[in-house]
Amino acid sequence: LTELDEVSTETVRRRFKENDLKPWQKKMWCVGNMNANYIAQMEHVLDVYARPKNSAEPVVNFDEAMKQLVSDVAPPSPVKSGRSARIDYEY
Repeated sequence: LTELDEVSTETVRRRFKENDLKPWQKKMWCVGNMNANYIAQMEHVLDVYARPKNSAEPVVNFDEAMKQLVSDVAPPSPVKSGRSARIDYEY
């Protein structure tokens, strides 16, 4: 190891990449007030997930994480007369 007065940003970037470090990312979550109503609602959600598979009543869930759309995976379809452009998004 060597003591340095300065380190280039490129060196720092490479070290982060080599060690799979992402110090800018933060894991955050929020748990509501643990009262009787909150627990009852969570138990209801767990009961829904525990139901047997039924194609007539599919269980759909979604992630509420804030994610930024950076680019299109598929190009948007062009505008047609009487119809606006259609854009499919993926995170």
